[in-house]
Amino acid sequence: MSTYGKVCAWLVVPSLMAAFYLTVRTGQIHNAWSAKLSAAHETAETTGRQHRAQKRELATAENVLARAQFGWDKSWQISNTGNQQLVAQNEGLLVTGLGSDQGLIPVVYIDDAGQTRTQAPTVHTFRAMPEGVMYYVGEFIVGMQQNQIPPNNVALIPTWQTTSNDRKMWRENPQGGWRFRTLIPASHRARIDQLNVQINRLVEQYADVDVNVLQQQELLNEANDQLTIRKQELLGNPDTEPTPGRPEFHAGLLTTIRSEEDQRNSLLVEVDSFRREIRRTAEEREKRIETLKELSSRLPSGDGQPRLTQEEEGSVR
Repeated sequence: MSTYGKVCAWLVVPSLMAAFYLTVRTGQIHNAWSAKLSAAHETAETTGRQHRAQKRELATAENVLARAQFGWDKSWQISNTGNQQLVAQNEGLLVTGLGSDQGLIPVVYIDDAGQTRTQAPTVHTFRAMPEGVMYYVGEFIVGMQQNQIPPNNVALIPTWQTTSNDRKMWRENPQGGWRFRTLIPASHRARIDQLNVQINRLVEQYADVDVNVLQQQELLNEANDQLTIRKQELLGNPDTEPTPGRPEFHAGLLTTIRSEEDQRNSLLVEVDSFRREIRRTAEEREKRIETLKELSSRLPSGDGQPRLTQEEEGSVR
């Protein structure tokens, strides 16, 4: 082989090796990108199915909400931003951004005499809670001025007896939104009235319990005072001055009884000692009497003869 052929052979071999390496590497990259593309297609299909399921769920929820809100009439949303503000007051709520300009109108009716009357409308108030749910606050009456509703600023007066917890809740989370509705379904209204009656009953029971607790506390205080007095009577009261003849007022009944018992025991010991002494003296007296009788029996009689003893006189007789 010529030199030229050898050179060409050496040039062809590295080229073939490089082409083989590039072919293998290109296949690996192609396979990797094919796997990624397949995974992306599968993820896209899964996401599409989830999106369609969520759309169906949203549509179902909207239908349920629409059926639930059927007959609720008008509604307004107050976001507490810009020109919409709500301020909680002791007597109710002061709302800016709600009034006749927003479609809130008085209620017109004909009375029994055929006269046309106007009365303030009622609105049902809901409040957005931090958990993301709407909390029903209650029913309010719209304040009117000369039988007219202010255009953009109304006062809402509650129709139930509010509590301190209600007013506290109005002031919490001032950035939360509020919603007002003119009507709610009759079933909801009946349930709300029932709950209001139950709440009022519980408030009355709570007040009765408070009164009972106060009475029980007063009785407990009186009992504690009596217990202190009785303890002082039993154990003594060092804050009092000793009373002559009545040591129990100062030293206490137990101490006085113990002292009296000690004195009684001492007296009993002395009495027992006296009794033993009297008995000993009585026995000594009897012995002396017997001795005197015996000696007197031995004295001489009047005729100079010794006197006979009783035994001797008995034998003579």
